[in-house]
Amino acid sequence: MRRPQFSALRERLLRAGVAPRAVRRTIAELEDHFDDVRRELEAGGLDPKDARSQAYARMGSEEAIVASTLARPELMSWARRWPAVAFALLPAPAFAASFVGSIAVIACLGHLAHSWLGVGLGRSPGLQLFSRCFALWILWALPTAAAAVCTYAAWRRRISLLWPAVGIVLVGVLGSLTNFGVQWGTATSRTAISAGIGISTGHLLPPLVRAASTVGLALLIYAGCWLASRRAEEAGSEG
Repeated sequence: MRRPQFSALRERLLRAGVAPRAVRRTIAELEDHFDDVRRELEAGGLDPKDARSQAYARMGSEEAIVASTLARPELMSWARRWPAVAFALLPAPAFAASFVGSIAVIACLGHLAHSWLGVGLGRSPGLQLFSRCFALWILWALPTAAAAVCTYAAWRRRISLLWPAVGIVLVGVLGSLTNFGVQWGTATSRTAISAGIGISTGHLLPPLVRAASTVGLALLIYAGCWLASRRAEEAGSEG
């Protein structure tokens, strides 16, 4: 269970630019040290309330802990040093790579099915359902997932909204331009897959809806995570 005092310290370290992994390790070490001191004081005859109070006092001030942590450059997050690269430039190529990877996976499945099974897969109801689900994934869920990952990574490092918003919008726009189709082959024909990036000027509404849903959901996730971190910080301050 997280202690309120350490929750406030966790927020201070994250907002100062310390990498989440280093923050988690630092807080874990402090909690272990606190438990050792508390048990030692209780064994010496102090009641639990006084033992906890004195144990916290022996931990040192938050200012000293933050200062000693920030004095170690290797603990700082590279994404905080270059947020434009991490959250504005990388998300779109990462989404594109995942899009291509997903296409490669289903292409391999089609090839293996044709080469090894040699049956009329084009008439399989199960594969038709799989194709529709895969299309929903790659056209709708995948860009949203990529934007959500960007959102979560930014929140973990307490990055301000500017650069993550740029990355989210780019992923939303790129995702809205993707297209995908698959026609499962028969025993005598191979599976045909069509995929790419493009837009028809006569059909602007579907891409706009896809882009808006991706960006809107990602920004809602970002706002919710940011609100949760603020509440944790306020609870720690009150504790």
